[in-house]
Amino acid sequence: MDLWYILSGQEITEPSIMVSLIFSLLLVASAVFMLGFGLYSRRYGTNPATVPYQLLMYFAAGWSLTYALELSSPTLPVKIFWHNVKFIFLPFLSVFELWLVLTFLRRENWVSGWRFGLLCIIPSLATLLALSSPLHSFFRYNFELIQAGEFSVLKYIPGPFLQIYLIYSYILIFLAFFLLVFIRDETHRIYLKQRIMLALALFLPVIIAFSYDVGLTFIPGVNPAPAFFWVMGILYSIALFRYKLFDIIPIARSTVIDGMGMPMIVLNNEEKIVDINPAAASLLDISKSTLGKSLKTCASTWPELVSFASSQFRGRQEIIRKGEEQDFFYEARMDTIYSDSSEEEGKVILLTDITLQKNLEEELRESERRWKSLIDGAPFPIVIIRSSDNIILLVNYRTVEQFQIPAGELIGSPSDRFYGDISIRNMITEQLKMKSHVDDVLMEMKTHDGRMLWVYASVRMITYLGNDAYFVSFADITQRKMLEDTLMQKNADLEMISHSLETTNKKLNLLSSITRHDILNQVQIILFLTDMSYPLSDEEIKQNMAMILEAGKGVQELIEFTAEYQSLGQTKPGWQDISEICADPLIIRMISGISYRIPDVQILIFADPLLKKVFFNLVENSIRHGKTVQSISVSFEKKNDEFLLIYEDDGCGVPNEEKEKIFTRGFGKNTGLGLFFIREILDITGLSIRECGIPGEGVRFEISIPEGKYKIDG
Repeated sequence: MDLWYILSGQEITEPSIMVSLIFSLLLVASAVFMLGFGLYSRRYGTNPATVPYQLLMYFAAGWSLTYALELSSPTLPVKIFWHNVKFIFLPFLSVFELWLVLTFLRRENWVSGWRFGLLCIIPSLATLLALSSPLHSFFRYNFELIQAGEFSVLKYIPGPFLQIYLIYSYILIFLAFFLLVFIRDETHRIYLKQRIMLALALFLPVIIAFSYDVGLTFIPGVNPAPAFFWVMGILYSIALFRYKLFDIIPIARSTVIDGMGMPMIVLNNEEKIVDINPAAASLLDISKSTLGKSLKTCASTWPELVSFASSQFRGRQEIIRKGEEQDFFYEARMDTIYSDSSEEEGKVILLTDITLQKNLEEELRESERRWKSLIDGAPFPIVIIRSSDNIILLVNYRTVEQFQIPAGELIGSPSDRFYGDISIRNMITEQLKMKSHVDDVLMEMKTHDGRMLWVYASVRMITYLGNDAYFVSFADITQRKMLEDTLMQKNADLEMISHSLETTNKKLNLLSSITRHDILNQVQIILFLTDMSYPLSDEEIKQNMAMILEAGKGVQELIEFTAEYQSLGQTKPGWQDISEICADPLIIRMISGISYRIPDVQILIFADPLLKKVFFNLVENSIRHGKTVQSISVSFEKKNDEFLLIYEDDGCGVPNEEKEKIFTRGFGKNTGLGLFFIREILDITGLSIRECGIPGEGVRFEISIPEGKYKIDG
């Protein structure tokens, strides 16, 4: 009734209502305590005791809260409703208490699976019968309101199943308490303190509830147990925060020691057996009844163990147990046991069977010896390299001989330092990801003294001493590679000689043609004009002499051209600086009064040394035939994969029909050799030239230079 007063906002004046209100607030406070502890325990989600603890807290909070609502309800129907709802939580508290205790004791398997389902049958039936009590008399019936001191409480007649449920609940609770008190496998004092806190937290509310059920209560008709859950909350606080209830869970000795596969023997100072686990008893073929007997008597067939136990040695040592068919190897560890007063009480011996490990080690050593024998007998170098870090694991005699470095220095060192090009190693590694072997890889390798070797390598993926590894074999082809390189150089020289002969023949034919034809024509003109000069007047003679002089100059130019042409290709090509060529004093003098622009970056062209004649002839051609030339420029551009060196002027240009003819010998108003000679010079080193200007606007000569024959700096 008191909570209804609070919710309705009425003033509380009667002392009885005040008492009822205080009791109800205690119930609510207990519910909040339990709910808070349940939520806090979520941080220990990985601990097996967390789940039963949380359920216990939540259901205790539910019982306390519904009981507060029951006591505060003003009418009989509402009171009955909350009384029935209370049994959703109350019947399962004893199950969760037993579950929590067993989990704390590491016996949670006792209530796992179907066993837990059996434990929940009676509580589940109690909940169903309580909720459906208006329909039957199995649980409670004949509800009525009575006044018990300051409280208005329910009175009812208990049914047969209510008695069964109560007896069952108290059996589970007393069983949990019994197990908590009498199962003692751990020895540390902190576990004892945990037990005390856990026992008090579980049992104090139970005693209060039991007193109520047998009629021993200071508030008639009212169960005070839920109101004192806050006491249980304080005890749990101490267990959680001071004694680390969920941080430190005891482990049963039987779980650790008896279930341990490692043999353990505990001896006192007289070297008598005071404890032994099943693994050790089985190993020594003795039983628990031998406790108190000396180890010397119980292990008489194992003298190495007796000698080890009698020594002052502390730590690990390998001992052997002789057998009829084979020997067994054990790693024995002995530590001293001290009392609380730091006095020596005895010693504990732990034995680890390492027979399999020793056999495997011996097999590995034998396998390595066989590998070594096979590999050393191979007539070619072999290296085994660990794939994870490229460390050399094994080499044969041929490898040592090849690299001129001791095997001890090779083994254990990284293989990377022997590759001439590390990218080859990376390429092989990538290929081995797709297939198990790679054959006949040509690579360059470095020896210890800096020499370079050319080898053909084959690589296989293998397992060596438990490691994924590369089995590398290779053949030294350095001499063969040198012979091949020499042969290739000789072939290149022959090709150059052949090309030189071809060029020479071409020049000889051309020179011959020029000499026979062009010079002869000019000489005939001179002779003809000379013969015709005798009967002529002085003025006509002057004209003939001028023509003779012009023909003589033509002969001179032809002879000069043949001299230059003869030197074409006689000097090795090299890198020519375009800026230096364009700034030649002869060219500068020729273009006096004409605007002249050249590149402001360094451009190097790999060409014949006569490349400067190309630009001299282009400038001369502009001055002679450009008519209106006011500006000349040299520039460059990259067009797709082509590098173009561009010569331009603003003269009259070249008609479209003559753009190709101008490069043929004899075409033009003078000797017709200038542009022909330009193309010949460029052709020597694979360069080409074309005229792409617009007629009437000027010439545009584009010199195309292949990749690798130009450099740009700046």
